[in-house]
Amino acid sequence: MTLVCKGNKVVVMNTVRYALDALCEGMEGEFEKAGLYTDDDVVALVKDIRREMHNEKQCAAAAQATNAGQAAAPQADRVADSLLQV
Repeated sequence: MTLVCKGNKVVVMNTVRYALDALCEGMEGEFEKAGLYTDDDVVALVKDIRREMHNEKQCAAAAQATNAGQAAAPQADRVADSLLQV
């Protein structure tokens, strides 16, 4: 529970409800600024974000695989050199 001052009154309010009210008040008009007018607009935005995140993960995995291959190359060269010395 949260105590909230409204004018010259103190109101006891559920903390989650108070936070949600503050969020809604702070977000007022932001959706329109972002070009989100319908549920379909929001769904399209979420799909774009997920696509970007998927692509970033793929790029990171490819970079990691490339770096792992580069790290393994000197070790393979050392093994090949030691076999030639035998």
